[in-house]
Amino acid sequence: MNACHDAPARRATGPRETPVMRVVYRDAHDRMLLTFPRDGDAAITTRLVDDECHAPLLIDGQTGAARRLSAREAMDRTHTMQLAGATPGVCPR
Repeated sequence: MNACHDAPARRATGPRETPVMRVVYRDAHDRMLLTFPRDGDAAITTRLVDDECHAPLLIDGQTGAARRLSAREAMDRTHTMQLAGATPGVCPR
């Protein structure tokens, strides 16, 4: 069995959607989801947007409960967590 899979098929972005990149980090206990604008050459670590779709989330590994993080806490956690994956997506405008 092959462990690699094709990337998800890209679909056209609708007129009321904005493209984003969803990035997952993990450590021994938790996972963190960060969502960044996908506008080409923007530096990911400086582009956290503060709205419902882009809100950094920390997911408790034991309960599965998610809580919103501040941009500062999310950036601090990127230094102590391991990058686990990323995938393109969309957010409503």
